[in-house]
Amino acid sequence: MSRLLDNNKKVSLKDLVPRYGTKLDNHHRALADVEATADIFKAMMGRCFMVGFTHEHIINVMLESPERPLNFIPDNANIVQVEVSQ
Repeated sequence: MSRLLDNNKKVSLKDLVPRYGTKLDNHHRALADVEATADIFKAMMGRCFMVGFTHEHIINVMLESPERPLNFIPDNANIVQVEVSQ
């Protein structure tokens, strides 16, 4: 979802935390990472709807890019081709 919203930005958890203003103490500890991920996900969902994405744009969507080709595509998945610029 982060690539869908911010195609040119890094998408690791440590990069998303300051972008979405959440807290991440004890990075790489399961509970801390899950709590930060949940907060970021809620913020991203809000942003998606604000910019006009609907559930159909988000649910069951897989992003594919040249540096990360998909090895498996589930039935009914919507594939979006993404070009990542550095």
